[in-house]
Amino acid sequence: MTKARCTFTDPSGDCTKEVSTRGFCQQHYDHLRRRGLLPVLQKRQSTEGPCDFPGCPEDIYANRLCNPHWQQSRKRTTLVEVGSWKIPEGALCTAAPTCDRPQYSLTLCRTHYDQRSKGRALTVLPAPRPSPDGSCEAPACTRTAENPARGDRLCLSHGIMQRRGSALAPLITRTPTERLTELIARGVYWCTVCQQELPLDRFIRDHKRNSPRSRCRSCSGMLTRANKFNISFADLARLFTAQDHLCALCRAAAEHIDGLNLDHDHACCPDRGTSCGRCIRGLLCWNCNAGVVTWYERLRGTVPPYSLLDAYLDDPPAARFGLTDRTPQV
Repeated sequence: MTKARCTFTDPSGDCTKEVSTRGFCQQHYDHLRRRGLLPVLQKRQSTEGPCDFPGCPEDIYANRLCNPHWQQSRKRTTLVEVGSWKIPEGALCTAAPTCDRPQYSLTLCRTHYDQRSKGRALTVLPAPRPSPDGSCEAPACTRTAENPARGDRLCLSHGIMQRRGSALAPLITRTPTERLTELIARGVYWCTVCQQELPLDRFIRDHKRNSPRSRCRSCSGMLTRANKFNISFADLARLFTAQDHLCALCRAAAEHIDGLNLDHDHACCPDRGTSCGRCIRGLLCWNCNAGVVTWYERLRGTVPPYSLLDAYLDDPPAARFGLTDRTPQV
C-alpha cells in the first residue's frame, strides 16, 4: 500500500516526502507548528567529490567545500590554500621594517595583531632589550638583575637609581648606629631599597625596635604588591610613570604609587589581592577601582556603554605600554 505524500505544493516543485501529521511531512509540520510558515525545503547537497576550491583534493564537508575551507567561509574571510596560514619557522612581523618580533597571525606579531583587530593604527614598537647574563651591571654590585628574562640589566635598587636619574653608586644596605641617630635627629631616614634619604613620615615605625623600618612606605607597598601580583618592581614603577602618576580613569593625582590601587582582571584571577601577572590592567584610585570598575564590569552589557570604561577594559594601560603579555596560555 502506497503512503500518501505531503500536501505542500509550490511552483518550484511539490514535496514528495511521506505524510507524517495533518497532511504534511515531518519537516513541513515542524515549520508550521514552530513558525507558522511552510517554506520550500532545501535539498541536501551531495558530499561526494572534491572541494570546489581550485586545486584542493579534500572531500566535501559542506556547501561544496572541505572542512578547512568551509571554516574559512564561515569567518567571511578570503579562501586560501589549506596550510598556507601556517607561520614559517623564524618568520618576523611585517608591520614595519623595524619590527623584528616573531609572527603571531596574519603576518603580524602579537602586539601589532591586537592593534589591527581593535581597528587602531599600527605603531612602531620599542626594540626588545638584549638579555643579560643575569648579574647587575652596576660597578661593584654582586646582586642579580631584577628580571633578566625581560632584559633588565640592573638590580632592584640600581634600577630605581637609574630611573631617578642618579649616578649608580655602591649600595648602602646597613647603616651604622651613629649614622642612623644623626639621620633621625635631622628628621630623615635612609631607605635601603630606593637608596635615598626621606622624611621620617615616609617610613613605618617599628615599635619593637623603636625605630623606623628600613624601607620607606612607597617601596614597601610596591614590593608587597609586586610579589602578590607577580609583576616586577621595575614594571610597576614604569606603569606608574607611564600613567603620569595619575589614576588611569579619573586622572586623580597621586604623589606616591601607594596612593593608587593595582587593578587586574578578576575573570582571570578571581582571588582578591593576587594575580598571575598577565591580567594586570593599570593603577586606579580607590573610588575607581573598588566602585566604578567593579560596578561596570558586573553590569556591562546591561547598562548604557561608557566609552572611557570600555577603552580602559579593552585596552588597559599595562598592555598598551607593553608591560604585560596578555597572550592566552595554551
